[in-house]
Amino acid sequence: MNELASHAKFRILQTFALLAIACVSVSLLATPYYHFAIFPALAFGLLLWLGHKPEVGYYLIVFLIPYAAYRTFGPYKFLSIPWAIAFWLIVLSFVQIVIEKRIRPELKSHLWPLLIIYYVVNILSTLLSSNWPSSFYNLGLLLVTYLFIALGLLYISPNGLKRTLPIIIVASVSISTLLAVAGTVLNLPFFAVGTAGSGMRRATGGAIDANNFSLMIIFTLPLLTHYALFSKRTLWTWGSVGCIILGVSALVFTYSRGGAIALLIMMMFLFVKLAPRFRPRYLGFALAALALVVLAVALWVPSSYWERQESVVDTTTRSIGRRISYLFVGLAAFQEHPLLGAGPGAFREIYAESPQARHFARVEKDYMRYAHNTYMEVLVGSGLLGFSVFLLILWRTFMDFLIAKRRYLQAGETRIADLIGSFQLSFISVLIYLLMFSDMYHKYLLLSLAVSQVSLRASEDVTSS
Repeated sequence: MNELASHAKFRILQTFALLAIACVSVSLLATPYYHFAIFPALAFGLLLWLGHKPEVGYYLIVFLIPYAAYRTFGPYKFLSIPWAIAFWLIVLSFVQIVIEKRIRPELKSHLWPLLIIYYVVNILSTLLSSNWPSSFYNLGLLLVTYLFIALGLLYISPNGLKRTLPIIIVASVSISTLLAVAGTVLNLPFFAVGTAGSGMRRATGGAIDANNFSLMIIFTLPLLTHYALFSKRTLWTWGSVGCIILGVSALVFTYSRGGAIALLIMMMFLFVKLAPRFRPRYLGFALAALALVVLAVALWVPSSYWERQESVVDTTTRSIGRRISYLFVGLAAFQEHPLLGAGPGAFREIYAESPQARHFARVEKDYMRYAHNTYMEVLVGSGLLGFSVFLLILWRTFMDFLIAKRRYLQAGETRIADLIGSFQLSFISVLIYLLMFSDMYHKYLLLSLAVSQVSLRASEDVTSS
């Protein structure tokens, strides 16, 4: 009887939903936007499908990370495909929790206590801040990042971690790098942007910013190296090598100085990782191949790229001088509010009121600048207390990757251990780049937090079996 009543209620709700969709579609037909009349029905069908396959929705969100320039509807950033999918996944997860009357075990993580403490510190910092609008806005963003981490814990399965997720990441960024190279070579404005006053075109692919794009390229290099070494298919091996070459080419076309520094550091990490695999008899071939690569780079890379990299050590340039000024202003702001900071996201407002902002500004609206250093942003915004908790979160994530990797090695799962190690290197690449880039909400950083916990959980199953 209860099942019959539940079925009747479901049919009633379904009928009302179909009627609502029909009304919206008919209404659109009577407007200048009649060509959008089919969208409500398509959206409803997609939502029903995602209800049965929610993990597909999550992987679609991950796939769209490198395409920030094209995933929104017009100028409204909050109206985007990933946000819509994420909202639906959150609704589905909440409904499931209500029906089952329990929190799903996949959500459990020892990162949550640290994340909650960090949020409480930011609340206290906001209450004491004189920059309420910015601080409350960043509190909202921080809450959204926690929801994104929760979705990763829910929808990245151990099998998805080992197979689907790394392929999604590599494929999405590699496609974006292909678009970036094509945009630069063919002068396509959709995938490369000009820099005012320099006449230089910087590759962006599907991203909005060239520096952010270079971060995403470097994030994939350890994963591509893993596939190049452990793939059992020749096509996958050489395809991975091709994607690495394509990614480095796109990185050059970004003209990112931070990207060049991060790439050199990542190459050293990868060399240390790969060194034990080289046999002495192959050393000569390896050195010859390295010499050919160096020669090809010297001949192929444009001189304008090297000129831009040389400017990193030239403190007389406006760009480098301004970046140095961020550190002085940030340290002075920290000294004024050492314990809880000036409020999350306060650096821009503080810098805008500094004499350095007026000195380096090109136009009047150029006063508000990010610190180009996420750690400085956190230190100024949340003080020593928030900064310490933030570092603890990063350290705990690093250690969880390490523990999971060791467990797989002990179980004889060399390939999976290397994959976990590759994810760990990708995480390290983000930490390095955050020294030169302001974005504590970067999705690859948040994704790494979730991946570390899924890796740890999956490794527990291996040791217990």
